[in-house]
Amino acid sequence: MISSIKSATLPSPDTSSEKEDEPLIPRYSSEEMARVWTDENKFAKWLEVELAVLKVRERRGEIPPGTAEGIAKTTFIDSYVAEAINNREKEIGHDLNAFVEIMRSQMIHAATAHDGQSIENTLALGHPQKWDHEFHAGMTSYDTEEPAMALLFREADEVIDGGIERVLEALKALAVEHRGTVMIGRTHGQWAQPVTFGKKCLDWYEMVERARDRLKASAEEVAVMKLSGAVGMYGTFGPEIEEDVATELDLKIADVATQILPLDRRAQHIASLAELAAVIEKIARDLWLLSQSEIGEVREPFGKKQKGSSAMPHKKNPITLEKLYGLPRLVRAYAHVMLESVATANERDISHSSVERIAVPDAYGLTDHLLRQLGRVLEGLETFPERMAENLRATNESYATQPLRELLGARGVPGETAYRFMQKCAFLSAEKRIPLSDVFLKIDDDEVSFDLRREIGESDAFERSLDPKWWVRHEDVYYTRFGLNGSKKED
Repeated sequence: MISSIKSATLPSPDTSSEKEDEPLIPRYSSEEMARVWTDENKFAKWLEVELAVLKVRERRGEIPPGTAEGIAKTTFIDSYVAEAINNREKEIGHDLNAFVEIMRSQMIHAATAHDGQSIENTLALGHPQKWDHEFHAGMTSYDTEEPAMALLFREADEVIDGGIERVLEALKALAVEHRGTVMIGRTHGQWAQPVTFGKKCLDWYEMVERARDRLKASAEEVAVMKLSGAVGMYGTFGPEIEEDVATELDLKIADVATQILPLDRRAQHIASLAELAAVIEKIARDLWLLSQSEIGEVREPFGKKQKGSSAMPHKKNPITLEKLYGLPRLVRAYAHVMLESVATANERDISHSSVERIAVPDAYGLTDHLLRQLGRVLEGLETFPERMAENLRATNESYATQPLRELLGARGVPGETAYRFMQKCAFLSAEKRIPLSDVFLKIDDDEVSFDLRREIGESDAFERSLDPKWWVRHEDVYYTRFGLNGSKKED
């Protein structure tokens, strides 16, 4: 049988130079995700759908007993058969018909043992029990392809979810490790007020969790099928066949369909991947900023034999983080083209098909790569609490301007006067590199008296506002919300 398929449909190795089954760029994809989007796996899902239809039809008495099992035993997909299907498509210009022809030729060969026949001659022989006639009977191309695509989405989503789980576990571990690790927070790239690195990790954790929830919700939208014929009016099979096949494949039935499922479903799902990629970009961008030489609070893993620059041996460039906020642009672009593909004409045209063949596998492949790379970075992230403390001290207490302004206001200083006074103190503190508290107590000012400032300086509230740990006193509330109760040591 296989020799017949080969002689009839495959060019010799010398005449075939195209790589038909490399759907993703190897540099930016995993083998696990790449396998999902191979032609071999796609054709295997097509066969799974066809066999499910046959099984249901046989149970309902529409085809002779033993037909479904017999066809299942004599049809198969492997890399060689996938190549045969692709080569046949080149001849007839229709991939689903090429698949059907190769499957029919398999069952005919198994029954007749006629080797060396061309595909045309083999199909002309027919199957003694007319199995070739029953295979794909009553179906249109997308009665096969739509359920199969739902199965591919499900398989790819499982890979993505594994990557999300890895990232979440790594972020949780960092959050627990750095509970209470105080550092300066930054807004607009400037010193703001103290935070903890553990809290930052929880910020990222929550964003990833919500991205996961959105992806799962949209996954439900694409885990649907149709088996309602060429224009969605059940011209051959009735709804009861569709319902039974959906049960067989563990899929839901779309409430309405034409020849295809409404494409806003897939557009939404790829947009959810883009949202996840944007969250990864946010995390990578934050870590990149913290890894700058002038800040030096974190560093991505750097291999023992790794080189950072061809010219400057001292460099430890954060190249993975830079990739992690570069590649999401492509995922967003694929989300855009999927939205552009929603508007097919009437009951269907083919404008979306070529787009999906590129956009869907690539969006999945890139998102999977982003998750794997982020997981690796987080698991091996170098953190430098001493540098965080050093940078915090370098602020010279500038983070205390807000509560000190409030203390002035509580003692009768007008709001604008208090604001401008604290601004003057902060700017002088930065210029002279001396603590804000010293400037506050010693600077000459016509509107805010020394006596008032001395009184404030002797208060507990003044001391608290200068203590970085006071600023993070409510950190535990976030850990409680994420089920991480207890002290840092207990966790």
